Amino acid sequence: MTASHNKMDDFVVSDFHVDNEDSFDDLSSLHSTRLELEITRPQSASKQQIKLDDDGDLILDSKFKCLFSIKHLARTNLDDVGLQIWNASLYLCDFMINNREIFADKVVVDLGGGLGINSLVASAICQQVFCTDLKRIVNVAKENYDLNKDTVLDLSRFFSGSTAKANRIAFKSFDWTVDYES
Repeated sequence: MTASHNKMDDFVVSDFHVDNEDSFDDLSSLHSTRLELEITRPQSASKQQIKLDDDGDLILDSKFKCLFSIKHLARTNLDDVGLQIWNASLYLCDFMINNREIFADKVVVDLGGGLGINSLVASAICQQVFCTDLKRIVNVAKENYDLNKDTVLDLSRFFSGSTAKANRIAFKSFDWTVDYES
């Protein structure tokens, strides 16, 4: 994970924004960025799965575009980097989408879930997702879910090919620097 760190003002800018830092007038306020995912679902070769269009033509694959609106900060101090979009998060979303069989029917804990981008995608695939982070950060992840729950449900329907289950995602405040045993 690369980041630009300027010791002069002690802020961190994620790799997602390192070239676009000047595009925001107010770097200390939450911004909304639209992220588009295009997903192709290959048509199965089994006879039960073969689908034809209205003219009787074979449908070879289907594409789905989903647009997420993500609240985030363009730069933060080191303690709040979970409030930024990171390219690694987008790469993990791509991996989950293209390897759904690994995650299907699994319970997933997104430890340090940040803005909840990975949790949103995982909730369309997995049985249950727990998005965890510090309270101030997980609250923004919950806001992002609320902004995108219809998109997540549509994505889940696309993956399942039918009516989808309700989104199964829970947001929990968790600070891994605290000793919870006592």
